[in-house]
Amino acid sequence: MIKISEGFQIQIILWVLIIVSIVSILVRRVKLPYTLGLILTGLGISILNIDLGIHLTPDLLLTIFLPGLLFEGAMNIDPDKLFRNIKSIILFAVVGLTLSVLIAGSIFHYLLGIPWQISLLFAAMIAPTDPVAVLSIFRRLGVSKELATLIEGESLFNDGTGLVLFKIFLGLVMTGVFDFKQGVFQFFTLVGGGLVLGFILGYLASRFSRKLDSIFVKLTITTVLAYGSFLIAEHFHFSGVIATVTSGLVMGGYGLKFMSANERLEIASLWNFLGFILNSFVFLLIGAEIIVGDLIIYALPIFAGFFAILFGRGLAVYLFSLLVNKVDDSKIISGINESIPIKWQHVIVWGGLHGGLSMVLALSLTTENPLLAQWRPFLLSTVFGVVFMSLVFQGITMAPLLTKLGLVNEKKKSKEYELELAILLKSNAAIDELQNLKESNLIS
Repeated sequence: MIKISEGFQIQIILWVLIIVSIVSILVRRVKLPYTLGLILTGLGISILNIDLGIHLTPDLLLTIFLPGLLFEGAMNIDPDKLFRNIKSIILFAVVGLTLSVLIAGSIFHYLLGIPWQISLLFAAMIAPTDPVAVLSIFRRLGVSKELATLIEGESLFNDGTGLVLFKIFLGLVMTGVFDFKQGVFQFFTLVGGGLVLGFILGYLASRFSRKLDSIFVKLTITTVLAYGSFLIAEHFHFSGVIATVTSGLVMGGYGLKFMSANERLEIASLWNFLGFILNSFVFLLIGAEIIVGDLIIYALPIFAGFFAILFGRGLAVYLFSLLVNKVDDSKIISGINESIPIKWQHVIVWGGLHGGLSMVLALSLTTENPLLAQWRPFLLSTVFGVVFMSLVFQGITMAPLLTKLGLVNEKKKSKEYELELAILLKSNAAIDELQNLKESNLIS
């Protein structure tokens, strides 16, 4: 049985929801990114030494928050746009993230003179991206949906890659030995097993839901699928992240096609609400876990880590974008010759914010190994500092960067598009409902 927190009570959740609601109202008035407002609120709670009664633990994030957030993102992503950019997404999320970890770890090692094992472990913890803050800015400013899909799709898969690399380099720290063949085998076992299991569970859940009439049961199935795919994959030592993402993609791209428009809207509404609540908790707790004194003490490694991971990500993104744009003209896999404009590349690099997963990986470090026990306080503070610096610095400057690059649509056009989209969705829902009534012999 997973133990989330001592003294965990319903009052704690209610107080957090009240804080979240107040912050949501205030940030709209000052035009601040919602997630950044939560981070700063959490930081204020930390400075005032207020105990919320709930803390960002590995169990809480990996079993409650992460599966729900990953499933919501995967199920709601446009499968057609995702498939049109699948080569770029896989390159960035798997090969690109691995390259950026190796580059960032090397820079971190040479800048600070820390052991190779520790620098690579640090890079693996900090590399996974969290695009929630960036995507909220995209929606507000009317940025291209294709660019948003590229960033969100990469993030969905690089969480799994980051977790696999973290396990490999943690094993290196614990044993002092790196077996390349064993590392490659472990990587493909975790990722491949997660992909296959997630696809099977998503397909079975999609087929089963087709035979049901109750929308409440269908909502329950999506919830069971989100968390069940993660737990089953972890039980069999596969990647729970990859399994959850894959099952969400299958349900969103295949399972929802056999549901009425009304059912799809209800499922989307439920998961949008759950995504909002889960993200709110995560970002508020991130801020609450940060200790300002540690940010000052470890200022140099924090700046070095931020520079290292940004440089590594930039090199990987520009390199593989060049590969996609100039080399890949064979239209393999997707049948589409993908293209990533240089302006998009800048946004992809700068939009690689880091979030709760990095902090929880740092919190999960134990003191069983002498080397790990020695470097744990350093890694914990540096990871927290880089996450905070990323969310604040990159989060604040993202909107001006998008405006400077000319990627912001006029608000009038954006509102007109949203209005036409709402009318289209409403019309489709009405047509589907009339068809259902006709099939049920309720109307002629």
